Amino acid sequence: MATATSTFDEDGRDDAAVALGGSDYSVNIFLGGPSGLQNAQGERGPGPFSREFYDLNTADMNRDGHVDIVGSQVGPFVMLGAGNATFTNAAPRAFGSRAAAGHAIADMNGDSWPDVVTANFIEDTVTVFLAKAPAVSLSAPSRTFAAQAVGTLGPAQSVTVTNTGDGELQIERVSTSGGASDEFVETADTCERTVVPAGGSCSVTLRFGPLEPGARASVLRIESNAAGTAPEVQLSGTGSSAPVGAQGPAGPAGPAGPAGPIGSPGTAGSPGAAGRPGRDARVTCKVGKPKKTRKGVKVSVTCKVSLVTGATRARLSRAGVTYATGSGRTASLRLRAARRVPPGRYVLSLTRRGKTARSTVVIR
Repeated sequence: MATATSTFDEDGRDDAAVALGGSDYSVNIFLGGPSGLQNAQGERGPGPFSREFYDLNTADMNRDGHVDIVGSQVGPFVMLGAGNATFTNAAPRAFGSRAAAGHAIADMNGDSWPDVVTANFIEDTVTVFLAKAPAVSLSAPSRTFAAQAVGTLGPAQSVTVTNTGDGELQIERVSTSGGASDEFVETADTCERTVVPAGGSCSVTLRFGPLEPGARASVLRIESNAAGTAPEVQLSGTGSSAPVGAQGPAGPAGPAGPAGPIGSPGTAGSPGAAGRPGRDARVTCKVGKPKKTRKGVKVSVTCKVSLVTGATRARLSRAGVTYATGSGRTASLRLRAARRVPPGRYVLSLTRRGKTARSTVVIR
């Protein structure tokens, strides 16, 4: 019987793996709980196997982030964990008639992958089993894109990722980071979350779409279970101003806008030249009888003007207020009332040839 402990279901509590004897030589998993092991009989784990395990150990043998179990029989036997206390049997590494009495796990060749060392009790020898480790090779360390107008996408370029190791390459994430990462757009990707076998390859395709003019740069990063720092591809390109096209035809005229406000009055012009002198006139006025209307008393005034020549303008006023006006070239001149004419004294002004004669008129 052999045992090993680790957190097989990744809940933070230690669990136990026990290699049982008997007829099936299976491995049972006992999950840890708040008060100890949750299942006294254990859960059926990997197996059955052809013979009993002499030793059990734990390590992440395939670098997928989950704990695996390594057992010693005739050579080491790896049981790959899934992170939920379930395991997949990996093929054993047999080595003739030698029997492994025990084993240890360590990085024996400095490639950052766990290797297995066994002690063989029949031949009194030690055997080192080196892990089949993947390795990443990129088709180019950098990709330079041609100058591209801002706001447009340029032609595609691809990067090929090849597994040059002898183990499975598990690519976890492909991303652009740093600088103008949003301007280098992945348009195709057969690598992310893919297992690439030894000698196999996948590819990532990108296009350059600058958002600003000038030199632009970023990095394409390939994260996987390969040892060492995640490999990177340097990305660069130049954003240029968009070309200016020919001027298009003029559009139709828009509707007329609203009229603007009235401007302030201009300055008064200079007086015009004096006209020719008019001719004298004799004026005789006759006041009609007053007539009562709804608006008041209405009085008509008839004036007879004897003109020598030229036109005469007449104005009937009182206290600077004009009540009636008229003009003509005949001897008889009729005034038109501009407002109601109440009884009282008025001034009748007659203007001819620039000269004005005034007389008092009484309207009763």
